[in-house]
This record gives sequence, structure tokens and C-alpha cells, in this order.
Amino acid sequence: MKLPLAALALTACTASVSRPATAPTAAAPGDAAAPPPIAAPEPPAPPRPPAPPPTAITVEYLAVADAWAITWTVGRPAAALRFDRALAAPRGAAWRTSAELAWRRDGDADLLVAVDGQPRQAFTAVMPSDDASPTRLPPNVVRWSDGSRLVFTGAIGGDAAVCVQDRCGPVAGPRRWTVRAAGLRVARGPGDAGEQLAWDEPDGDRRGAYVYVGRGRVDARGEVATIVDGGLPPWLAALTATLVPATVADLTARTGLPLGFVPTVLVSLRPSGGGRPGYAVRGRTVTGQVQLEAGGAGWRGRSTARARLWRELVVHELFHLWNSQVAARADVRDEWLSEGASSFVAGTALVDAGLLDATRWGRRVVAAANRCARSLRGPLYDRAADPSYYDCGEVVHVALDRALAARGGLWPVYARLFADARARPSGAYATADFLALCDGAGADPAIVAAVRAILDRGLGADPQATLRALLADAGIATSVVPGRRGRPSRLRWQPSPRPRAGGSVRP
Repeated sequence: MKLPLAALALTACTASVSRPATAPTAAAPGDAAAPPPIAAPEPPAPPRPPAPPPTAITVEYLAVADAWAITWTVGRPAAALRFDRALAAPRGAAWRTSAELAWRRDGDADLLVAVDGQPRQAFTAVMPSDDASPTRLPPNVVRWSDGSRLVFTGAIGGDAAVCVQDRCGPVAGPRRWTVRAAGLRVARGPGDAGEQLAWDEPDGDRRGAYVYVGRGRVDARGEVATIVDGGLPPWLAALTATLVPATVADLTARTGLPLGFVPTVLVSLRPSGGGRPGYAVRGRTVTGQVQLEAGGAGWRGRSTARARLWRELVVHELFHLWNSQVAARADVRDEWLSEGASSFVAGTALVDAGLLDATRWGRRVVAAANRCARSLRGPLYDRAADPSYYDCGEVVHVALDRALAARGGLWPVYARLFADARARPSGAYATADFLALCDGAGADPAIVAAVRAILDRGLGADPQATLRALLADAGIATSVVPGRRGRPSRLRWQPSPRPRAGGSVRP
């Protein structure tokens, strides 16, 4: 059963007829003035269509099976449920349903369809705790080493798909959620909860957030709350307990913008089959939450390199609370700006903490430039440039920060960008706003022009030369290491004879 993706509009139409007022006739000389015309009454406003009835979504964690039993009870009978594929990892074959239901794919949607085509009031499925995600989309479930779980509501929030006459599509009405977990604690925000948590989702908000299921408690400190995996190494748990609230306070002070809400930071150690060597991190920011994960057996022991990587992750993801939630991107292409800014801010935090000296910071930036040269094909301001948003974005922000060295770097620009966005009805900012603020702040015109060229056209025929020139304008000197044994040439950082002072970083 294929349902078109156009949103279904259920509106009531009314018709009204009114006669236009007759134009007044001028009075003849000596006659009494003609009475003023009687204005035609305003036609009545058409009645608003009734709000769609809510969809009740009930989720029960099945601890023995490590799975989630889900029931969707729709407000009006429907032949299918529609799920947005852009919100979460794939559904389908791994989700068990009854013989009466089947999964279908329709463009950018997953459909849970009644096989007989008859409208029904309830749909059911069982979702496994699969934490795989082939893309940067949030995984449907995050598994913690202490047995706790995070379940992402964006993965399981569906809308009834109905047909009216010859038009079919989803009815995006309000949702009422209930999550249950026998013998465990359920939480999604700063407040603790019991075995069951119920709430109404804001109408029209389809971004999704994580719900925690486990035995941990919410630890509220300052303007942030955390829930920490009981299996996290003690040194990492202690570092996180001080680093998270300190970072929120620092970013609030630097931007001059309080968040206006208390975010929840969810910190876990990824279960490691067989104790994989090494160490890695991953994280993401969703509605009102930051999810941080350490992976690998290497986290058992503390080192400067591990502390540096963890601080970088924490700062990067927490800054997204400002550049993605206090203010929002106007377009998906503006993600180069938010990801590049978060990477740049994380790098400056490492310098401020004494974890990167001038040499290490310079090498970090040049390494990002090398990755940018290899990955970017075409304009940076483009959806297809998604793999390059982090590295190319960081290099661009470093260059613009140096272009504003005499005026305090990029922090005043970030503060103004987010404040202006929050004052708009849309709450959003765009790349054009950011560049205009850089121009208005007196940034070096040559650097701004070079950045605009990368955004609009890309790196040109010689990406390495383009980036080397941009770095040189920013006071970062490089040399070219020729390629050998099948490896491409690359840039190497070298001490600058006259380092450029100012900005957010002073190497």
C-alpha cells in the first residue's frame, strides 16, 4: 500500500456571498448631503478545522528479552502508520509485528500497514535493543554497560495515515506517551521518575529525545543534570561530574545567553564484547539532552590523551545546546556552521585547559585541513558536503577567528548570532547572518572573501593550495610533504616566524 508523502490537510470550507457597497453619488449643488453608504458586513471567518485526536503511544521495556513492546492507539481509525526515516535508524525487518501488519517503505517514510487494508484503531510491534546506526542519525536504543538503556522517541513516534476521498497522508496530531519498565526507573529530564513515566508531546514537535530506563539517579548540579552509567571508570565519572557543569557555566558566560532550560546529560560506557582495545567516543545532542558515550577497554586507565578526547567531546556536544537549540539552523546546509563552530570551540577549550600547546594546536588545525582537502568536493554550503562539515568547518572558523583577532575573535559574533536568532519568530540563524556579522565586526576582507569562495564554490582545482593560502592568511604556516608509496601529499604545520596574536586562541 503506497501512501503519498504530502501532508493531509483536513479543512472545513465555507462560502459566503456579500454584495459590494454601492459607490456614493455626489450631491448636486444646493441639495442636502447624501447619507454615508452603509458598509457591507465582513464575511464570517471560516471555522477552524478540529484538532486531530491524539495518538497514544505506550512503550514497555521487556528486560528478559531486552526489547520494547510498543502499542500505537490512534485517535481515528487508520490503515497505516507513518514514521519519518530522517529521524532515526532503520526499522522494518528487525521489528516483529503480527501477521496482520507489515512494514513498507515509501520514499522517506517507513509505513506499518494493515495487510487487509482495513482501518484499525491500534497497531503493535516489538523493537529489539539494537544500537546500530549506519548514519549520524541517533540509534533507536543506546545500551549502557550497567544494563541501563536509552530509547529514542524519534524512532517510535508514528502518525496515523488516513485517506479522505482521494487524498491520503499522515495526520500529525498530538501524541501522549507512556513508558513503563517494571522494577526500573524511567526518566527523560531533571526529575526522577518511578517505574512509569507519562507525558504529552508538544504539538508539532517531532524531533524526539531519549528516555532513560535503568537504576541510575539524576544528579542535578548548577544549570545541568546528569545520569551516569554505573560501569563508567571512576576517574572518568569524577571528571565528568565537574567538567559538565563547569562547561555549561563557561559557555553561558561566553555567549551571555542562559539556556532557559535545564539540559540532561546522559553519560555511558559502551558495552565492549571481549574488551576491545583502544578508546573512542561518540555523542549527539537531541531535544534538551546531550548523550555522551565512551567506547573501548582503553578507558579503564587515565591518560592525558584520554582526558583530552573526553573534554573535546563534552565541549563539542554541549555547545550544540546553543547553536542548535537556543538558536536553530535555518537550513540543513547551515550545519557546516554549527558543526564547524562546535569543533572550533572544543579545540579552544583544550588550549584553555592546558591540554594543547601551540605546536599541538597548530597540528590539530592542519590535520583538519588535510582531511578537508581529501573530502570536500563542491561547495561547503551544500547538503552533499555533509562529510566535510566538521573538518572544513573548523578550518573556516579558525580563519575567521583570526580575521577578527583585534576584536576578540568569534565569541562576540556567536553571542550576537544566537541572540538575534532567539529574538526572531523563527528562532533560526543562517550562514548569511553569520558572515554579515563577521563583516560588520571588521573582519579581514581577504579572509572573509576566501571563506565565501569555499562556501559557494568549494576548494577549486587545487584544494591543498586553497587551504594552505587560507591558513597562511590566518597566520598558520605550513609546508607540503610530497606523497610517496601511493600516499597523497599533505600539509605539515610549521612554527610561524611571526605568529598572529589575538582571537580566541593565541598559539
